[in-house]
Amino acid sequence: MASKEELSDAEGRLATERAKHAALKIEFYSRLKATIEKTPNELTKFYLEVVLQIDDPEQNPFSCCLKSGSHKELFGDLAKIIISKIDGLNEDRNEYVPLTRIIADYFHYGEYSISAVAHRSKNLDDFLYEFIHSFEEDFAYSCLYPCTLVNQGMVLYRQNDSGVFSRVSDEDRHFKYMFMKGHYGEITLTGNYPEWTKEYYFKNEHILAHRRFFDGFEGDAETLQLRRKAFRAHIDEGDIDNPKAENKDSLKNRYESRLMGLLAKVQDRYYGGLFDPNNRETWPTQATITDWLKSNHGLSHREAESIDIVLRPDMARRK
Repeated sequence: MASKEELSDAEGRLATERAKHAALKIEFYSRLKATIEKTPNELTKFYLEVVLQIDDPEQNPFSCCLKSGSHKELFGDLAKIIISKIDGLNEDRNEYVPLTRIIADYFHYGEYSISAVAHRSKNLDDFLYEFIHSFEEDFAYSCLYPCTLVNQGMVLYRQNDSGVFSRVSDEDRHFKYMFMKGHYGEITLTGNYPEWTKEYYFKNEHILAHRRFFDGFEGDAETLQLRRKAFRAHIDEGDIDNPKAENKDSLKNRYESRLMGLLAKVQDRYYGGLFDPNNRETWPTQATITDWLKSNHGLSHREAESIDIVLRPDMARRK
């Protein structure tokens, strides 16, 4: 049995080691803050490699103070996305785009995020916890983005074991879940892709068409419904708000009208490649659009004005 003197010596040595360890952490954190603005991407990548348990302990400065793989289960997907953005990886999109790719592309990474967290953190332990958590909200909104697109009319697809893609019914429970989640705009803080995103895809051609109808859109529920119907008709798909019209033949009979066709023409002519939401000089006036519709397509003023109201982005509505 150890004597009191031996126990006292052991406690003293332990206290000395703790003090040395605390001093090293303070010194490391001081050096980190001094160099963080010079190499933010490199340090961020080092940190995330420890999270993913792919770090080289001899080269990675965080290996000594952050347990390797300690956050992998909670933040694995988020860490991979940020590393891919730092490395500049940007693969071409195929005909069908997985929702996980939509989320990753929508997520914004700012290279000085690590600097901001370091300067507001009280100490190293605070920083090590706060840094990965600082991305949670942005990632949650990125995970919400596919739901917003579904609520605006995007069609879901899934791939079977043979690699064949098929359309997902608007009555599918996951489609309904995403549609309503997009409607209410609810987010859930997370560091990984939600399970329901991993088996679904959008068609790339639908994504491109969607931009023409919804870029810069911030309208009310009524305008959203009108645009959603016009978008679904444009891609020859069923009306979400009227499931009975999902049969394509009945849909074409219902929507193949001259006014519906002119919606797409105005979208292409005035809100296509030359339209920039941030440049007022590219915003067409209501008179420009209505005069063109009346002179070239014989519309009444009321018909022309209705088309302009449906398509006009909110930021350009008063021009």
